[in-house]
Amino acid sequence: MRNIAVAASLIVALAGFAASPAAANPPKVATGTSSLLSDEFTPIRNAGANGFFREHSSQSYAGDLVGVASDDDVFVAHGDYFHAHGIETCTHCMIGGRAGGFTAVFSYKGVSDATGFTYTGHLTFLRGTGGLSGLHGQGTFSGNETGTNHYSYSYVFTP
Repeated sequence: MRNIAVAASLIVALAGFAASPAAANPPKVATGTSSLLSDEFTPIRNAGANGFFREHSSQSYAGDLVGVASDDDVFVAHGDYFHAHGIETCTHCMIGGRAGGFTAVFSYKGVSDATGFTYTGHLTFLRGTGGLSGLHGQGTFSGNETGTNHYSYSYVFTP
């Protein structure tokens, strides 16, 4: 009798496993470039050798991600070094053949010297809207003062 109960439990468990949804598709990678369209700094305060600024910028994505995004962040400068963290929104973007909007968080750091500046950063998609509903992922970006900006974002769409 006990063996029948164990076998019945095992059959029910396996039936539930077989009916479970399939795993998400493997992540895809979006790569390309971005161009800064505008960039405004508003001083917040100074603390010792640190200068705090609110940065508002917009950038145009090209490549596997297409659209114009708006970035709002807190930018901290300390001598030749800087770092920032903020939120990126794009209301009309396209990625993976799907159009909609997204919200992401990002951070970046860099250095400035007599020849210009360079930076590297990380972005994480928080959510998508419209055709980008279910968008999740993350990746890196980098650039310099000449406008050579590159990104590589791994992403998936989940139900």
